[in-house]
Amino acid sequence: MFGHSLGGATAAATMLIDRRLDAGLDMDGSLFGKVAVTGLEKPFMLFSADPGFRRNPNLAQFWGHLKGHRYAVDFAGAAHLAFTDLVFLVPQLAGTREAAAQARIQPLVGTIDPTTAYAAERAYVLAYFDRTLKNRGPIPTRINAFPGVRATGREVAR
Repeated sequence: MFGHSLGGATAAATMLIDRRLDAGLDMDGSLFGKVAVTGLEKPFMLFSADPGFRRNPNLAQFWGHLKGHRYAVDFAGAAHLAFTDLVFLVPQLAGTREAAAQARIQPLVGTIDPTTAYAAERAYVLAYFDRTLKNRGPIPTRINAFPGVRATGREVAR
């Protein structure tokens, strides 16, 4: 199960109570409730906008409580809504009479290149779920093809 923002927090919270879920991913969502302080025993991945998961007290605390495979991917230059389709609107609005809209959206998505953000999200999501659910493919922390995108993690013996 995965989601962005509240959807990602919901994925973590649901994994704590629903044993049918084998892996989860949170795209820049703040964790809350019991899962935030107890963590999970199953694989979990965090996507984090600037300044990164280690500098976000909420995510850093949750990371410390994860007992299964854990991975985190920091997206330099990304703001919270860079993990949505809005990231593609900023360049499209540039140079149009909608420059005021661009100025309002830019701080919400950050300065990350939309193509890089989208390609990195797809690559890491696919690698993560292939690895955790199918036991195949590269370890997600070994994907380093995207400028400004940095992964870290730990795999534990099963």
